[in-house]
Amino acid sequence: MKGIPKEAKKQLSDRQYKLVIGTLLGDACFLKPYNWGTNYRLQIGHSKKQKDYVFWKYKELKDWVRSKPKFIKGNQSWRFRTRTNAIFSKMARDFYVNGKKIIPNYVFDLITDPLVLAVWYMDDGGVRRYKGKVYNIYLNTQSFTKEEVEKISDALLKRMGILSTLEYNRKRWRLRINNKFTPKFLKIVNPYILSGFNYKIL
Repeated sequence: MKGIPKEAKKQLSDRQYKLVIGTLLGDACFLKPYNWGTNYRLQIGHSKKQKDYVFWKYKELKDWVRSKPKFIKGNQSWRFRTRTNAIFSKMARDFYVNGKKIIPNYVFDLITDPLVLAVWYMDDGGVRRYKGKVYNIYLNTQSFTKEEVEKISDALLKRMGILSTLEYNRKRWRLRINNKFTPKFLKIVNPYILSGFNYKIL
């Protein structure tokens, strides 16, 4: 698949790689090596209400993880971490510049993959309702630059025919899928949406 670094092709399955990309666009992050280590690890965590979602990700990445997800009392969340690996170090260098998360250029080619998009939507998507039904949806892209959000919008339009608009929110930019194209977006991600997230598609 275009955009997959050679190192990841060798060790991560295609499905695992797409899941990792999707959750990195959302809530996941990389942890720096400990003093005695050289490679990064991936950390995935969500609120206690999303326990099933955390365990789904854990099962998908189980061969990369030593311990089951743990409940963190401090922030009332479930979390797990992968083992350290050179692949995660490579991706960490791609996704972070001076400690700030960015979107690497090759990821814009992957954003429109249905699994990548679905995981990202489950992580960071939101809905607006009208008469009890989803009216339009948005992706919380506020952690990215305006230019990056514009590139996401361009990718959705050129590759999927989905029109979106940048909204100014919390002094940053988030992406709203125009209501006319919301059904098309939901149809694409629907096969990968877990039952616990039905409220985001119904």
